[in-house]
Amino acid sequence: MADQIESVFVPAAYGKIHVIKSGGSLTPPLIFIHGMLGRAEDWINDCQQLLPRSTFAISLRGRGLSDYPSSGFSIQDHAQDIATVIDHFGIQRCILIGFSQGVLYSMAYALEYPEKIEGMIIQDRNLAQHKMSEGWLERAKQHPDFNTREGVLRGIVDSSRDVDLLPLCTRFSRTPVLIIKAGKDSMIGIDDLEKMETVFQRSQTVIFPDSSHDVSAPDYAQYISTMKKWLGAQMR
Repeated sequence: MADQIESVFVPAAYGKIHVIKSGGSLTPPLIFIHGMLGRAEDWINDCQQLLPRSTFAISLRGRGLSDYPSSGFSIQDHAQDIATVIDHFGIQRCILIGFSQGVLYSMAYALEYPEKIEGMIIQDRNLAQHKMSEGWLERAKQHPDFNTREGVLRGIVDSSRDVDLLPLCTRFSRTPVLIIKAGKDSMIGIDDLEKMETVFQRSQTVIFPDSSHDVSAPDYAQYISTMKKWLGAQMR
């Protein structure tokens, strides 16, 4: 399956965006959006496991091998990277898969381009963000998964604002949505989940009791099986 995974670069206004795509033929394609400190390479196993589904994993501005601008790191700016990639490949309809902060980026894209959305998979993140502090920046630099340029993190902190996207999502009341919630240290609280299930009326929630935010661990087989089952039921 590895020979069906391809690394490509998409031109952007500030340089290039790195994308890892599969040669799968099954549509609509999956668009993977990583968390705050992630990159496209984080999704390679998922892309392989979900073949023959067509997949695109994006390294957003300043992450992985992607270039980045001197300014412009808001949630909407990141959503523009998603739009650039989707437009480049001529994708008409897609399923967005966001992990952690990537949920906010993917939802911001969905709100701007609702006609492109066939479904969404939300991986352990509510849809609200608070203004980030200097303390957050220092903690991020100490994170074991830290591989993001410090200037990019500075831009993210400076661009951050208090925002709640959920009240804007009522237009997706009939859109199929899979919510995967960690059983420990989850970024989806009980109240968050109730509100999300109210807004996304065609949602299905799955809780992984042994997972701590990273819902792909410790049981990766369960994680992949859950997505495959949902895709098979909703995207026939």
